Amino acid sequence: MYKKLLTLILFTIICFGANAQWTNSGPDLGANKMRQNNSRIYLFNSRLYHSDDNGNSWQVENTPAVTFNDLFFLPSKILAATDKGIFVSYNNGLSWISHNTGVTDSTNGTRDISQIGTRLILASTSRIYYSDNNGDSWTLSNISGANVRQIAIVNGVVLVCAFVGIYRSTDNGLTYNTSNSGISGVSPNIYNLFELNNILYAHKANTVEVYKSTDDGLTWSLCNSGLTGSTGNISLVNSKLYFGNVNGLKEYNTIANLWSTSPLNQSISGNVIHFYNNKYYGLFSNNPRLVATSDNGTTWNITDNDVLMASIENLSVTNNNILFGFSSLNGMYLFNQTDSLWSRFTPYFYDFGGAIATILSTKVNCIEYGAGNNYYIGTEGGVWSSIDSGITWIQHHIGLPITNTTFSYKTVNDLHINGNVIIAATSLGIYRSTDQANTWTQVSTLATADLQKYGSYLYATGNGVYRSSDNGLTWNAFAGATSGGPFLYITGAGGKIFTSPQASGPTSLTVYADTVASSFTTMIMNIGDAFGFGDFLFMATKYINTSVSLTNLVDMSDNLPCYYGSVALGCYEPFANVNTVFGDNLWLCTSGFSTWYRSLGDFGFPVGVNNKQIIQEEIKVFPNPANDKLYLNGLTNNFTISIYNNLGQLQQTTSNTDNNVLDISNLAKGFYIYSITDEQQNIKTTGKFIKE
Repeated sequence: MYKKLLTLILFTIICFGANAQWTNSGPDLGANKMRQNNSRIYLFNSRLYHSDDNGNSWQVENTPAVTFNDLFFLPSKILAATDKGIFVSYNNGLSWISHNTGVTDSTNGTRDISQIGTRLILASTSRIYYSDNNGDSWTLSNISGANVRQIAIVNGVVLVCAFVGIYRSTDNGLTYNTSNSGISGVSPNIYNLFELNNILYAHKANTVEVYKSTDDGLTWSLCNSGLTGSTGNISLVNSKLYFGNVNGLKEYNTIANLWSTSPLNQSISGNVIHFYNNKYYGLFSNNPRLVATSDNGTTWNITDNDVLMASIENLSVTNNNILFGFSSLNGMYLFNQTDSLWSRFTPYFYDFGGAIATILSTKVNCIEYGAGNNYYIGTEGGVWSSIDSGITWIQHHIGLPITNTTFSYKTVNDLHINGNVIIAATSLGIYRSTDQANTWTQVSTLATADLQKYGSYLYATGNGVYRSSDNGLTWNAFAGATSGGPFLYITGAGGKIFTSPQASGPTSLTVYADTVASSFTTMIMNIGDAFGFGDFLFMATKYINTSVSLTNLVDMSDNLPCYYGSVALGCYEPFANVNTVFGDNLWLCTSGFSTWYRSLGDFGFPVGVNNKQIIQEEIKVFPNPANDKLYLNGLTNNFTISIYNNLGQLQQTTSNTDNNVLDISNLAKGFYIYSITDEQQNIKTTGKFIKE
């Protein structure tokens, strides 16, 4: 069996990169914008999809990794306003190129495109432009402001909403003046602007204030009778105005000047976003999926199958072997191992700040399982536990410090559970609970950002690096790092501990130390937030095999999409976040592109034997290259080391070497692979070496 496995390992090491591919997986967040060109519907936000069958199926476009804010269709091309400027497609969306001639702030984003006569109007993040040659080049108008957003055109007048209110132009977009008469506030923050039947409607951000103008934007009057709540979203779909928030969906009666419950009401805040072929599209608020109705709201159906564009900032595998993805915007997702799908684990608008916070907080920093068979999460409002798989949550913060005095938050950055002991990392120290998080006791004053178990020690980083050998009861400085940083993360690989200071410049270079070392050694680079597994350090789209080199960064982006904003910028992956290992796969989470995974066999790990058995022991095999002996550091129990040649043929098997020294003098010079297993045949580690 192991001969076959090591043959596979050798093959994948030699051929790595030839056919290596990432697979895009959920969770799927229905995008918040749709546009239509003839019978084709486009769905977009962080990615761009199209449907030619009325939204029943979707196909992803080959696009750069940018956020799409608007699409504008011309006979010969499609213009896309994105957070990295204008992109153009001349082949109906098959490929895109960056084209920002004249747009001086393109890297900060463009938001909306409209047309008056033959002139195009463009709203960028902070400016307004116009083009008289179908977008081949752009000319700056007289406006330079902040948060320019949306364009509306009525009776030959161009209006644009922004942070300072409404800009108005009567010369086809050449020059603008502010026009906020009747809108409350000195610089009203107008988020949306629409034209309906020659009347303008403007929505003030973070309020339920909706204004209308019947004189082409010269003056405005409030028209929010019937709206309740503190905020919401407004949209114009099928010649109707909708306003959605937690109190439901309202529809505006232009005759009665009154908002009332819409026949489409579904208690959504995402609002109605499109109508085509007798079908309305909208977003559910408690689970932001794209939904559609063909019976005017009587029934709504999920209609975003194969749409994968959620933002996932972190990944975690719990003690009960379940993979979770985190998003500060969209809550937490649970991976269903049976159906290979993602589903929401926490309520979308659950207030994890709780009673001790002054504002709503849905952010989850970490999740663990155990201590009474409960789930535990670290949040900005302490620790919360759930006994019913995330349906309901109980807040625990007695004894935890107030870590953010502005909001009276008790932020917990990370958790670790071993048996009935829960350890919490906060910016004001490490805390420990033995009663299922009901009470907490401070055990260290170390400001802590990350906790990581590696071998027989639990490590903590913050303003220093510490470790504990007694289940978090006492802590001692590791490798002399009693200050510095703050250190952002900590991980182990190849018998070494790696961490990076959270700073810029030379001081942010990654440092490492053997687990018995008295000081850290500085690397020549900053590898950022890394994930250690076996001998490998994974860093989103790159990796280091520590058994080969600590300086050789290997690219593993392969078929991942990339952002190519210009020739000078080249192609890179700013959306890629962090990795973890789950089952036989390496997983990657992204900003707006959901999650991706690829086989661990691409990196020489055995597959099909449940990689959770590959325990991250502090095992080090050295030197490499070797002559007559290999030294093994970190093995304390009975074990077997097997050595295979470059054909996958078993050359040598040894159990319990004397003084952890392996005699390889009988081996010929060449390339070899080793596999170390324990008494239960669990694979402790694998690697390769060269015999000189």
